[in-house]
Amino acid sequence: MQKLIILRGLPFSGKTTWAEKFNEKQGRRFVIFNTEEMIGAIKQQYPMMTRTELRDAADIKLVQTIAAGYSIIVDDANVINSHLARVIECVKQANERTGMSVYVEIKQFFTPIGVCIDRAIKSGLNEEAVHTILDRYYRYCLRKKIIYSNEENSKTDL
Repeated sequence: MQKLIILRGLPFSGKTTWAEKFNEKQGRRFVIFNTEEMIGAIKQQYPMMTRTELRDAADIKLVQTIAAGYSIIVDDANVINSHLARVIECVKQANERTGMSVYVEIKQFFTPIGVCIDRAIKSGLNEEAVHTILDRYYRYCLRKKIIYSNEENSKTDL
């Protein structure tokens, strides 16, 4: 069964490490898709594209990858609901193209913000940049009343 796993958590919460280890255990049968990396690759080829055009192009690439039958791990923060909704919309578009159904799982990472900060600093980012990045996500979660708890991961067929 084709599967798409959406990783959701703060930057430096362990999503990429988990994705790499999980994919290794699965015999590398998943494509690890990171929107920011895809945008960077597209921007190198088409430097005049706007941020919106780049995001749309990355979404098209995700739809094409799903439609081609690959199982995928979406390794983005996906904390913001609109980002999550874009990924779900890509799955729906791919399903419409192929008539197939993709099993979607959302894996939440509940890493405390202090641990994320420590990891980011150890990665080489300067402390001010780390606090700016994580503070943005943390404030968003507070505004939207997103509470990180240890609830079971969400799973659904789309």
